Amino acid sequence: RALWFTPVISLDNGMKLFGVADGATENYLGIPYAKAPVGDLRWSAPQEYVPTIADKGNFSAKAFGQPCVQPAGPDATAPSEKWIGDEDCLFLNVYVPSNPASSEPLPVALWIHGGSFTTGQGALYPGGALASLRNDVIIVTTNFRLNLFGHLGSKELAETAEDGGTGNYGLLDQRMAMRWVRK
Repeated sequence: RALWFTPVISLDNGMKLFGVADGATENYLGIPYAKAPVGDLRWSAPQEYVPTIADKGNFSAKAFGQPCVQPAGPDATAPSEKWIGDEDCLFLNVYVPSNPASSEPLPVALWIHGGSFTTGQGALYPGGALASLRNDVIIVTTNFRLNLFGHLGSKELAETAEDGGTGNYGLLDQRMAMRWVRK
C-alpha cells in the first residue's frame, strides 16, 4: 500500500476511525475508550465512552491523545512543581499489520505501560514496530489514570463509591481498556 493511504475502520459503537498508514502498519491513535474522568467522574470507576453524533460520522485517529497527569522530568519520585498531561486522557492506540502473515483473524496484545502508577503513556511504546515485526499480531497501547487521579483512597471517596471501594481507578481504567479490546 502507498504511504498516502488512509485506513478506515468502523467500530460497533458507530464510530468510523480514519487512521494513518506508514507502509508497515495501519495506525489508529487517540481513540477514546471511556468518558473523560473529569468533574463528577474524577474519582469514580470509568464509564464506557458513548460517541457523539460527530464521532459517528468521522473520527480522526491520526494523533495520540493526551497523556494522563504526571510529574514532568526524569525522576517521578522527586517532588515536582511541573506536571504534564490532562485529566481527559483515557485513550488507546491500535496498530494493525498492513500485510498480515495470515488471512485468519489476528490475535491482539494489549500493552499496559510501566511507571509505578506514577508516569507513562501508551504513546511511548512502539506499537507499530511490534505489529510489523512478524505481521501476525495487532498491538494496542493504552493510557490509564496515574498518581492521585488513579490511586487515591479515602473514607470520603469510599462513602460515595457505588461498590464502597476506592483508590483503584487506574486499574479499573485498565480493565475498561481490556473490555474495549474484547469488543
